[in-house]
Amino acid sequence: MKKYDPKKVVITWKSYLTGETIYLHNGIVNGTFVTVARTVPGASLRVGGDSEATKIEPTDISGTVEVTQRNGSDTNAAISKVLEGAETVGKGNLGLLSVQDFDGDSLASSPDAFFEGFPAKSYSSDNEDDIVWRLLCGHLYLFHGSGADAT
Repeated sequence: MKKYDPKKVVITWKSYLTGETIYLHNGIVNGTFVTVARTVPGASLRVGGDSEATKIEPTDISGTVEVTQRNGSDTNAAISKVLEGAETVGKGNLGLLSVQDFDGDSLASSPDAFFEGFPAKSYSSDNEDDIVWRLLCGHLYLFHGSGADAT
């Protein structure tokens, strides 16, 4: 039997400019808190008029990572400071991104990930005004592994 513990999913982004690391797994919401996706499918199939099939390998391995933070999380302020610096003084926000499941062996990483910008922010009376931060990745490397064995 395999096990999965969301508390063992570690999400980090390290700025190339400042060396600062932001721990994006701090302050995450309950439920789905991270989504990792490639921009284009892994492969496609083309069939010609003569019925000959050809597998097309993509050259685009870009993707996106979306991390959902609770309203009031300190992580929101850390990301905002990075984006504020990028907007006001021209400091870039390029960094190294890692999403790793330490209870198994799944991994997503990008050597050229940057925050898309400030996301929309809602305010509500039921405190469900979560913030979804989106990172764009020029190269998104993926490995979807298995979970650890239950003990």
